[in-house]
Amino acid sequence: MNKPEKNLVFNFLTFQLLILFFFACPSYAASPQLRVSIDTKQSYWVGQKIPFYIDLLSPGFFSGTPKFDLPEISGVLAMKIPGSPVMGTEEIDEHSFTTQRHEFVLFSQRPGQITIPSFTVSFGVSDQAGASPKEVTLKTSPLTLTPKMPSGAEKLGTIIATRDLKINEKWDPAPKDAETGNAFKRTLTFQAPDIPGMAFPAMPQVNIPGVGIYPETPVVNDRMERGDFIGQRSETISYVMENAGKRIIPAVNFYWFDIASETVKSEQLPEVTFKVSSSTVGRSSGQPSGHPAGVGSFQMIFAMVFVLITIGAAVFWRWRMPLIACFKSWQKNQAESESKFFKQLTMACRKNDSHGALNALLKWVDRVNPDRQTATLAWFVDAWGDPELMSEIASLQKTYLYQEKESGSGKMKKSWSGRKLLLLMKKARKRLKIKHIRGGSFGDLMPLNPS
Repeated sequence: MNKPEKNLVFNFLTFQLLILFFFACPSYAASPQLRVSIDTKQSYWVGQKIPFYIDLLSPGFFSGTPKFDLPEISGVLAMKIPGSPVMGTEEIDEHSFTTQRHEFVLFSQRPGQITIPSFTVSFGVSDQAGASPKEVTLKTSPLTLTPKMPSGAEKLGTIIATRDLKINEKWDPAPKDAETGNAFKRTLTFQAPDIPGMAFPAMPQVNIPGVGIYPETPVVNDRMERGDFIGQRSETISYVMENAGKRIIPAVNFYWFDIASETVKSEQLPEVTFKVSSSTVGRSSGQPSGHPAGVGSFQMIFAMVFVLITIGAAVFWRWRMPLIACFKSWQKNQAESESKFFKQLTMACRKNDSHGALNALLKWVDRVNPDRQTATLAWFVDAWGDPELMSEIASLQKTYLYQEKESGSGKMKKSWSGRKLLLLMKKARKRLKIKHIRGGSFGDLMPLNPS
């Protein structure tokens, strides 16, 4: 075979190998992709769940848990629906992709145009099962929507929009005529589809003369039921009858927007009346007749001590419920003091424990809130107005949401450092100069946004 013939054979074999490599390895010709979608044709209301979706496409296999860098949007709550993504496959330009669909929701409390800015999504992909994954970071495209304010809800403040709202009221014991010292526990449970528990309105606190009011910390229980997101919030309040007379727990109206009928509706908790009488406690009638003359001093002292003990027991019995309630309240205040919650935050930050730090921070913010309602991080961040602290809190929340478990162990990866957050929170706490915890007004605190 002469040289030209050898070159011709070599070129032909090289060309065949290239064709074989191209068709045997199509994954190298495609790149991971990302899509974000929202139904912009549908109209949305303020306070309504607004779903949007992020589709991840891999030419090979997925690895690990994706991380979504959700932006902060004023007046809008954005969150990921808990649960696993929907898996699938898709063909694009003759290339096969494995897909993941992740669902997110928005809840807007303001009307008008809202823009979800572009944000980053990181996820792992590999060309073959068992191969070392590589991390891919892509950016979403911006989204714009315009929720409308329901007619008649302009002056209602916070409004929730749903297709069904249930409010369950339970008394223990049932309201009835009472004596001073009697206590009644009232539990309210709000439940609605597609509404997070934190969005439900708090029970308004009113001052009722002659009645001690002791609210407990609300409990949020959000869950998924057959693919539907159900939000629930429970609030318990104890009423102690302190003085005799007619005591009235006023009626309360809760307003919400019915998406189906497009009307503002009201759920009313009726007025409750108690007729309170003074409790009857037997008393000692004094010395019996027939005592011999010349009773010694020892017997007299014994009799006086006995009378004092009897009176003290009668007084305690009459006021036992308020005393017990005050003692429990004192115990609770000691267990939920501002200093204790901040100490928990300090320890968690020093250990780089994002889960413990977020829980302690939420409790501390709720404790220093001057209103008698459950506080939120949004309230604290907006009131404080420190961009650096805002950024650290946002970083803590994202780490808490997207942290992964190490394979084969129950420990959480410590990918978060609490050093900077602790330093900024110490400065914030020093400037607050708290005078009264859970009482007073904003006047008791230094301005959070000094001009």
